[in-house]
Amino acid sequence: MAVEVDEQPVQGLISRVLGPQFVNQFILNVTENPDGSGKEYFTVWTTSDETTNQTIVHLDADNHIALAMGLNYYLKYYCHCSFTWNGDNCQITPSTLASALRKTKPVVSKYRYYLNAVTFGYTTVWWNWKRWEREIDWMALNGYNLPLAFVGQEYIWGKVYAQLGIPREEIINWFTGPAFLPWNRMGNLNGWGGNILEDWITSQKDLQEMIVDRMRLYGMKTVLPAFAGHVPPTLGDYFPEAKINQLDSWNNFTGTHYLDSSDPLFANITKLFIKEQTEVYGTDHFYNLDPFNEVFPPTDDEEYLTNTSAAIYNTLVEADPDAIWILQGWFFVRSNPLNFWRPPQVNAFLSGIPIGRLIVLDLAADLFAGWNKTNDFSGHNWIWCMLHNFGGRNMMYGKMSYIVNSVLASRSRSKTMIGIGVCPEGLGQNDILYDLMNEMSWRTTPIDLKWWTSAFVARRYGKMDPTLTVVWNDIVREIYTPMFRGSPPAVLVKRPRLYSSAGVYYDPNLIVRSMEKMLGVSDEDILKTDTFSYDLAQVTMQALSNMFNDATVWMSRAYVAKNLLGFNEMSKLMLDIITKIDEITSTHRNFLLGQWTNDARQWAVDKSQQDHYEFNARNLVTLWGPPTSTLHDYAGKILAGLTKDFYAMRWTHFLTKLGASLNFGEEFDDDTYQTEIQQLENDWNNGNIYYSADTVGNTWEVAAGIFKWMNTMSPLATMP
Repeated sequence: MAVEVDEQPVQGLISRVLGPQFVNQFILNVTENPDGSGKEYFTVWTTSDETTNQTIVHLDADNHIALAMGLNYYLKYYCHCSFTWNGDNCQITPSTLASALRKTKPVVSKYRYYLNAVTFGYTTVWWNWKRWEREIDWMALNGYNLPLAFVGQEYIWGKVYAQLGIPREEIINWFTGPAFLPWNRMGNLNGWGGNILEDWITSQKDLQEMIVDRMRLYGMKTVLPAFAGHVPPTLGDYFPEAKINQLDSWNNFTGTHYLDSSDPLFANITKLFIKEQTEVYGTDHFYNLDPFNEVFPPTDDEEYLTNTSAAIYNTLVEADPDAIWILQGWFFVRSNPLNFWRPPQVNAFLSGIPIGRLIVLDLAADLFAGWNKTNDFSGHNWIWCMLHNFGGRNMMYGKMSYIVNSVLASRSRSKTMIGIGVCPEGLGQNDILYDLMNEMSWRTTPIDLKWWTSAFVARRYGKMDPTLTVVWNDIVREIYTPMFRGSPPAVLVKRPRLYSSAGVYYDPNLIVRSMEKMLGVSDEDILKTDTFSYDLAQVTMQALSNMFNDATVWMSRAYVAKNLLGFNEMSKLMLDIITKIDEITSTHRNFLLGQWTNDARQWAVDKSQQDHYEFNARNLVTLWGPPTSTLHDYAGKILAGLTKDFYAMRWTHFLTKLGASLNFGEEFDDDTYQTEIQQLENDWNNGNIYYSADTVGNTWEVAAGIFKWMNTMSPLATMP
């Protein structure tokens, strides 16, 4: 049955991404699949208006999300338009809409899951409604219908624990600061970066209401949190008979407290939470529960594990009889250093939940799949997910051909694979990889990557360009390759030390050649696009980062050989490279530390709050905890400002200390160095230098100057 025009969320989407002047040229029709199968689909075709002679675009689909997918398909493959995290390109007008013959695409993945629990720290923590609205539109265009909606849950937890008699101060002390809330929610740590502020809790509740309303307007099924067992450390003071265990420490943070699912209090908290959450945010009956994310149960006894999952499930369906449990399957195959999750333990845990009431996210199927090691997660429905990114690291890497072939093969081999998912820890990087993965919900056959990449270039920059087509095909072949096993080393972002090797998995000269070819592009229409500026900045940054890796190795060799001249030459080169990296990243807004810190400060109502939020923003992307944290530099971002004031500060100090030990013939005092570097890092984390969200310089001009400078350098291989 067709949906009335005023009920069409896709009209609003068209108005926002193209402009209101385009709305009347799209005829939208929500209707069942004409083949009678009842399966999801979209159909695209155009006609010509006899009066105005303008192109009219017809979009048919069986739901609003599929309709948005059809819109995106038309814009990508007929109008050469691109809507990505790092820039849009759509140079059409109402009079230049492209013609299209009728084409129907079945959507073969029932569910398209989006986001990762920790994305709400590494990326979205500071987003306002305008930014969330943009992302939800992007989700719709790319067909995501099962998004994680994790904002604003502290408001609910506060109400629940207040009803259980926990004083407000103790609840607030349990929460972390905003940037670290994902790990507080998953039971990894308490209190760090806090305390959370009351106005934050209220404002996030208001934001979540807008988020879930817009998601549901499109027809998305929101995945909301539920109680997994992690509780405030003082809960036992008020319920002394409760079965509460303190778990082992997580990355040197004090172990958190876990309420056994067999305890009657567990069911009580679950029911309270679902009731309060449903009253405020509604429900689509999908709930994320991760009781043991990178932490371990008290015992590996199989009966205990079965009883634990069964009790969690039973309390969940008592609270919501229609509940579906969404479980991140990450911990079964990856966070398993003690070999805790052996096949019997995995099966025991999964067997406590009825088939059909659990969906397992094979969270990193692109890196270390779990479905084929766990008998299809013991027969449960599961989703093939691409994790790809850790901490929001913004280097160039990925496995394009692998994800296509693996999704298709997994879909054909496993009867319980019911969807695909995109679950990076951080967004805003490697647009080309995600543009491809977004299509895997409807693609059913292998892709000619050379053809696909050429089409990507056309929509990325608005037209075909032979030089850029060669550049991107080279990059896809050599960098976005199955050889990738993790983000390539970026020595720059690591706490300084000596390196014997630090090479990337591809020929670094490829990036330099790509940079040279991009600088040779002369088409003004391409040069003025935001997407070209971003890509040129990215390629230049990558070339310099690779150069820094090599220089660090040569510096280390010179130091070990007590070659003072060679050491000084390499030290100067390294610091010069850091300066150049900061210059190129300063030219694009998405490479600015100031964008991140200013987004954090926007939520504050006074100077004290601004400083508190900025500490959270700085700490997450650097120390990730106290100075002695084992997670320092995990995020590994290269950003203007961060490079100039944090990375440069560390490397300058390290190189100065090394140089002094060579000059005076003394052994390097590593203990003193570690103490000093941690203090410098901590001082910066607590500093008040203002970082602007404004760009500096023209990307092409800065990149051209850097390339000229690079050509004046002797090849590193000839350095002493």
